[in-house]
Amino acid sequence: NTRDMLQFDGTSWEAVCNGCLQGGLDAVGGLAEYQGELYVGGIFYYASGNAGQGIMRWDGEDWNSVGPVGDGIQLNDNSDAYSPDLSWMKVRDGLLYIGGSFRSVGHVPTPAGICTWDGAEFCVLEGEPFSIYYAPFDFYHDTLYGGTSEGLDDPAMRGVIRYLGELCANTTGVEEETATAPGLQATWTSPEDFALLGLSDGPHTLRIYDAQGRLVLEQMVNS
Repeated sequence: NTRDMLQFDGTSWEAVCNGCLQGGLDAVGGLAEYQGELYVGGIFYYASGNAGQGIMRWDGEDWNSVGPVGDGIQLNDNSDAYSPDLSWMKVRDGLLYIGGSFRSVGHVPTPAGICTWDGAEFCVLEGEPFSIYYAPFDFYHDTLYGGTSEGLDDPAMRGVIRYLGELCANTTGVEEETATAPGLQATWTSPEDFALLGLSDGPHTLRIYDAQGRLVLEQMVNS
C-alpha cells in the first residue's frame, strides 16, 4: 500500500511517506532541492487536504505550503476549483524557477507560465501569453529558453522560444551552493562501519540522515 513518495537507497526503493498527496489528481510533474528542502510541483489541491495547491515543500518530516495559503500559484486567480499543473523546476542564481500551466502568481497575472521563488516571495516573468505545459526550460549563455505547447498566435514561435526580458532578482541574498568537488563515496565495510572516499585534505563535517530526512548523526572528521 506504499504510494506517493519513495526514496532509492542505492539498491531498492523504500517508502518516505505514505499517502503524501491527498485526493485530487495526485500528479507530480517537477522536483527540485532548494534551500535545504525538496520542492514538489504537479496537480494537487488544498481542498483535498494538501499543504499546497500545485506546489509544496518537504522538510524531511512534513509538507508545507510555498508562501501563504491562498497567495501562491493558481491556474485562475482566487480560484481553488482547478489546480495549476507545475511540470518543471530549476535552481539558478539563488532562485527556484517554476514552469507549467498557470495564469496567476500571488494574484498577479503571469502570461508566460513561468515564475521564480526566492524562499520568501514569488516573482513573475512578463511576456506574450504562452504555456510551457509539459515542456522543458533551461538557460543557455545566460538566456532563458523554453518549450511551448499552446497559446502563441505566431505559429513560427511555437516549439522553442527564448526570453529576452528582465529576469527576476534574488532579493533574499541566499545563494545556492554549487558543487565543484568530486562526488563523495561511502563504502560500507560492515553494518556499522564505512569508509569515506573522495574527501579533500582537512577537516569536514559529516551529517547522516535517515530515510525520512531526519539528522541522525553529526560529527567532525579529518582527512
